Amino acid sequence: MNEGGQVRAGRMRDRVVLGRRWMPTEPAEDETERLREELLETRKRLRDFKALINRSPAAVFLWRVTAGRPVEFVCGNVTQFGYTRKEFLDGDVSWTAIIHPDDIACLEREKEECAARGIDKFTREYRIFTRSGEIRWIEDRTVAIRDERGITTHYQGVLLDVTDRKRLEEMLCNTREELERRVAERTAELALVNEELQLDIAMRREAEESRRQLEQMLQQAQKMEAIGTLAGGIAHDFNNILGGIMGFTELALLDIPEGSPACLNLKQSLKAQHRAIEMVNQILAFGRQTEGDPIPVKVSTIVKEAVKLLRMSIPAMIDIVLKNDAASDMVIVDPTRIHQILMNLCTNAAHAMRERGGRLTVSLFNVSIDLEAALAYPEILPGLYIELAVEDTGHGIDPQIQDRIFDPFFTTKKPGEGTGMGLAVVYGIVKDFKGAIDLDSQPGKGTRFRVLIPAIESREEECTTTGSIPRGRERILFVDDEKCLVRIAEQLLTRLGYKIVASMSSIEALEAFRSRPESFDLVITDLNMPDMTGIDLSRELLHIRADIPIILCTGFSEQIIEEKARKLGIREFIFKPFIMSTMAQVIRDVLERRE
Repeated sequence: MNEGGQVRAGRMRDRVVLGRRWMPTEPAEDETERLREELLETRKRLRDFKALINRSPAAVFLWRVTAGRPVEFVCGNVTQFGYTRKEFLDGDVSWTAIIHPDDIACLEREKEECAARGIDKFTREYRIFTRSGEIRWIEDRTVAIRDERGITTHYQGVLLDVTDRKRLEEMLCNTREELERRVAERTAELALVNEELQLDIAMRREAEESRRQLEQMLQQAQKMEAIGTLAGGIAHDFNNILGGIMGFTELALLDIPEGSPACLNLKQSLKAQHRAIEMVNQILAFGRQTEGDPIPVKVSTIVKEAVKLLRMSIPAMIDIVLKNDAASDMVIVDPTRIHQILMNLCTNAAHAMRERGGRLTVSLFNVSIDLEAALAYPEILPGLYIELAVEDTGHGIDPQIQDRIFDPFFTTKKPGEGTGMGLAVVYGIVKDFKGAIDLDSQPGKGTRFRVLIPAIESREEECTTTGSIPRGRERILFVDDEKCLVRIAEQLLTRLGYKIVASMSSIEALEAFRSRPESFDLVITDLNMPDMTGIDLSRELLHIRADIPIILCTGFSEQIIEEKARKLGIREFIFKPFIMSTMAQVIRDVLERRE
């Protein structure tokens, strides 16, 4: 505008009149663009927030405070209860209708009390019925939403399935009651014992000594349990590594001409890998601290492995010598118990030489016991035996106590150095083997323990071949979080004619199956998977399609897991590391049983 009040034309093109102010048009366009970008960003955040809610294990509801509590919002993961969002939003299903009838009155009373006291946030636990009729426990965290007049118009609830937690609480409660009952019973028993001990001081002292020894045994058992757990974990991880080595070795054998030097070398490698499997299985069995089934084993192999472990734990001033003069050393026993015998005897021998050092000799011999020789061992029969001898150059054993060394709790060690159960355990194991044990010891000259175990005819282990591996043309979903095992399974099963869909994620595998459940003929899944275990994945798959055959892979055998899996509907197990022919045969058997 000039001094005369006239507006300059050049300026008018770029301005608009708003009231009494002059506003440029270009900034208004910039503002519109900024608002449009903010709107797009807000919509994106809303989509991300919605996706986050749907992935959450909790279900979010928004009810209006009117008759019937109509649902105005519910997140997508309400499907975990078997219902759909549409059913709630359309009013076909109301939340109150699926609440357990025994819980409704209590819930209404609590709601009224909270409303009367002006409480806007409250948490409740109650039961609901899923679509399938299953009863689930829900933790409901509800917030009352009020309008500007302070009147409650809506309730917002975050609902979390806590069924597993409630079951665990019930188990813990039952366990506590059982423990309290046992403690009460034990207390009554101890009271009675205490009265008797007051009458006889000798009995009191004996009972006190027994209690001290039992406490030492408990401490030792706890230490062994911790070591066993660690050993089991290491062995389980090693199983996966070994599975990759074996799998690629077997795949390589398929591509190499039979009888070639490379083929022979790989077969020797495969034999060594089978020995490693046996070693891992022994470590796993040791970790479980349970008795295994008797199987044919070579004693010399177990002895070599045990001696390797002993070299790491026995002082360097004790020399360990291994002698194997047995032409045939095959026996039918639980391998872990042979290992237990050897570790107990060698530990005692090392203790006898801990101050001055010496030589620890472990020997194997073939011994033929005839009728005359069997008279010296009334507990055994004539026949062929393996003699396992453990000899030391320590201080020896006093002849006056040699008749008692196999008695439970008898020990010559100082307090804290032993429980007196090592040789008693060895004696019990040898008797279970239908064998015999004796000793030869002189003070100052050392001790020699001699264990006789019934032998069987030796047989050579045959390496797995690929000549008669069954084949197929079905479509298989394979799930394992180990990349190398997935690659092996893809190559192996593809070569056998199967169509493979592989996944390293249980969640992704579930979604793939959910999208096309009828396109799969078989599912093979690992037990220990992140995010969702093989058991949980199998449960979901069977929920989608009840007749789908499932094979569960695991690195160790647990009776409880097997029973649970078979009750769920899992058809078969494959133990890691995979052996090609075994895996192919199990797959074929499961598929043919389905047909």
